Amino acid sequence: MIIVLAMMLQLGGCAAAESVPADTATAAEGTASLQERESTADRAESGTPETPEDRNESSVQETPAPEVTETGKGTDAAPSQTGSATQTERPADAESTPPGETKEAEPAALPPRYDPWGKQTADDRDPADRRPAMRLPFRPHVLSALLADHFGEAFTQDFYDYCDAVLAGADGFVCREPERWYLISDLARVYFPLGELAQPDPEPADAADRPDGWIALNYALPREDFLREAERFQARIAFLLANADLREGDSDLEIALKLYTSESLRIAYDYAADEGEPEGFALSPYRALTGDTGICQEIAGAYAYLLMQAGVEAVTCGTLARDASFAHEWTLVRLNGTYFHADVTWQLDAPSGLRHFGETDAGREADNLDIEYLNIGEINEIWHRDLPMEDETFAPLWPASRYRIEHEAGRILCLDEADPEDAAGAEDFRTARVFVMPEEADDQKRIAETPGA
Repeated sequence: MIIVLAMMLQLGGCAAAESVPADTATAAEGTASLQERESTADRAESGTPETPEDRNESSVQETPAPEVTETGKGTDAAPSQTGSATQTERPADAESTPPGETKEAEPAALPPRYDPWGKQTADDRDPADRRPAMRLPFRPHVLSALLADHFGEAFTQDFYDYCDAVLAGADGFVCREPERWYLISDLARVYFPLGELAQPDPEPADAADRPDGWIALNYALPREDFLREAERFQARIAFLLANADLREGDSDLEIALKLYTSESLRIAYDYAADEGEPEGFALSPYRALTGDTGICQEIAGAYAYLLMQAGVEAVTCGTLARDASFAHEWTLVRLNGTYFHADVTWQLDAPSGLRHFGETDAGREADNLDIEYLNIGEINEIWHRDLPMEDETFAPLWPASRYRIEHEAGRILCLDEADPEDAAGAEDFRTARVFVMPEEADDQKRIAETPGA
């Protein structure tokens, strides 16, 4: 059974028992990038690039976020509308503020999320939240704590050395444990997606002239082109994090929820890729991150990588259906010291909801997934028995088809599918259920605060 599971997951079959929307099946060309602008731009409509060089540009500005720019080739900008505030003369009878008092400014309008497929029916972010955007520098070193602990310090350092060598465009690097070089490539799929363009080679032609443990790097692009692509990749990650509207002071739960929804809105399921690898592309999180489409094994890794970039522990996992009719992969996210299931792929048909966020093992089994053989990290070494997930903390969120996080109040407002207000498309949450967010434990430390991260 384990051998069959590993083979099916490697092949990447991902026919979901709950189907993803048919209207997102076709991927358009192009992908989005951020440009520096002085005003808010409308949501850009674009899709997946044929090659890294064929990207088009669009723009998104966060409020009150610092500007982040994603550079890329191409000169055809996606359509957008911009406007600027102009100062007008105040009417004589206009309301005046008494001397000595300051009138509180109205909250600035939120810019639209990047949603190239038009799936967003309501923008449910809190317009009263004026906290500044979270500043997140690109992290070259991210690896699930679960896997780092499993493989040990020497291997973890080898993995980070590989990441540094790739970003520098180096010929290779010295590996402390060269017998496990293949694991570096396997884990880079999720934790260093750019590695898709720089594969390790343990037996280079010039091995005799190299030091012991030397692992060469084979680049898919000429060196200068690769270095430009590495810059574009880092800018793209900054863009996707900004698109989630992460704010200073957000808890791990808030970060996980915001990225869950922004990714559900951004990505379209690639039905064609479900039948086999698209020409010119390997099925990988790199493809889902640099474009806007993918299948489960790509989407799960993309979500995990963005969580890790934002300082939230995450790892991918996979298993077979209980009747062995398909394989499926998703993400595990650690919140307040406990791991939970989070399946962006199966949320694509209702991208404003939370049906598959924070699920338990029982919930996954109800989805016709064989939890007994859950392959955590997809390394065939950590299994469900090592990490059972039975915590139902987030069960009240599952019925929500729309939600709003109110950070200052420490709560989440939920509108359920059966709510009349929700069916009417109401703009307010006056009738919403209230979910009180659990407080983070004092010892819950962000990945960003750990040495070497």
